[in-house]
Amino acid sequence: MTAPTYELAKIPDSISYELAASALCGALTAYEAIERKTNFANVNTVLVHAGAGGVGSIAIQLAKLHGCKVFTTVASSKYDYVKQLAPDAIVNYQTEDVDKELVDLTDGLGVDLIIDTVGKKEAELDLRRLAYN
Repeated sequence: MTAPTYELAKIPDSISYELAASALCGALTAYEAIERKTNFANVNTVLVHAGAGGVGSIAIQLAKLHGCKVFTTVASSKYDYVKQLAPDAIVNYQTEDVDKELVDLTDGLGVDLIIDTVGKKEAELDLRRLAYN
């Protein structure tokens, strides 16, 4: 098989073919949301729900590369994994009030961008978590 080089990516030696293949869907979804859909001209803060997930873990890293402050929500059992991704704040949605934490983290302004793979209920709550304009 042949393919143009722009369609290829080098797999680091430390990553198996299976792991690289399994990361593709989540990584492409995060890439599309962060790199293709977002205009970072006025985005300084990002909330990534489910930061330990396939989309969330990549989205955290991509948003950080853009120089954003990144906040993420996780379950208690995923805290240590997400900590190594270096978000600016980790909110444990099982033990903390996400809304209160975001108010404190943004001085009441809200976040500029939200990546939500959780679902409808969380998306409805997210509307009030967004910064004005």
